[in-house]
Amino acid sequence: MTFDNNAAMGYTAIAMEQLGYEMIEIQRVINRMYGVFDRVSVDEAKNHYNTSDY
Repeated sequence: MTFDNNAAMGYTAIAMEQLGYEMIEIQRVINRMYGVFDRVSVDEAKNHYNTSDY
């Protein structure tokens, strides 16, 4: 299975929509994610999630 940034954006948007976030809030998160994709490796992001309390 391959996973790309657009899939991550889609999952994020769907989750936020289901939680009732406004479009402007979703756009702000998506825009921030573009910057995170540029600065954080896949392994760093995976490790952050795996060691978090989420």
